[in-house]
Amino acid sequence: LVAMGFALGIVVSLGIALVAFNWDEWTGEDWQAMRNLGLDVVGGTELVYQVEVDHRDHAAHAERIIDQIEESQRHMIHRGSFTILVDDFEPVPNRVAELVQRFGGYVAESRIDVADRRSRRGEWTVRVPVDQYEAFTAAASELGQLAGVRSSREEVTERYVDLESRIRNQRRQEERLLKHLESTEADLEGILHIERELARVRESLESLEGRHRVLRDQIRMATVTLTVREMRAYATQPTEVPALGVRMGRAWSDSLSALVEFGKRAMVVAAQLTPWIVVMVIIIVPLVGMIRWMRRRRPHIGTPRPAAG
Repeated sequence: LVAMGFALGIVVSLGIALVAFNWDEWTGEDWQAMRNLGLDVVGGTELVYQVEVDHRDHAAHAERIIDQIEESQRHMIHRGSFTILVDDFEPVPNRVAELVQRFGGYVAESRIDVADRRSRRGEWTVRVPVDQYEAFTAAASELGQLAGVRSSREEVTERYVDLESRIRNQRRQEERLLKHLESTEADLEGILHIERELARVRESLESLEGRHRVLRDQIRMATVTLTVREMRAYATQPTEVPALGVRMGRAWSDSLSALVEFGKRAMVVAAQLTPWIVVMVIIIVPLVGMIRWMRRRRPHIGTPRPAAG
């Protein structure tokens, strides 16, 4: 009797638990299991669990179920980053694509580097359903040697619930404004005021719904960054060296092309200099003639004059 009283005290101490959750996620088997454990469901979307315990085991089962219900209402964003080393990078892209398809995900971004004389590497940003996150990461780890792992979970329950609450409030405000607009007998100024307020509410509602969709997608789909790197250096196949005759022919052709190009450039330079040469001739030739004429007329200093008679 003492043990049963103690168990009953534990359950009663839980009181009446008020939990909001998605009604559709529960199946008939879930409801029947809860009834078998003495849990009666009352209410609509906000459910009250009335616990009736006749045995110690029932109390423990009821407590675990309530904990699971509360855990299911937590909204988490899962992110993971994995670095894997492989001996041969060649089959990796196809294997990654097969893994993503098998677990119902998609590749959001990818990049492959195959530069010569360097180890080939690839990086994929993959989105997979959150319930497949663990299975996908376990399968991806088998691609090669696991070199680094980073995993995180961010709880966004408060943000999610806040957005839902704000969306409900905006929808109720929109409905009130629509009813008021239909039944109002106000003048034109009053009607325009209601319409402006209705436009503001709808704009805010669209913004909240967009943020809610993004957050819901982040919750439902985990993000995995997968980096695969080849351990050995990679070198492309060397090109075949052409024969001597082919090389001589290419050298002769390249030399003629260079000569023709030089002639073209020389002609362009000559065409650019021609106007300057003409201008310089027009200016310099008369200047040189004038200088010579002035020198001829200048008396020779120091030259003795001839003596008279």
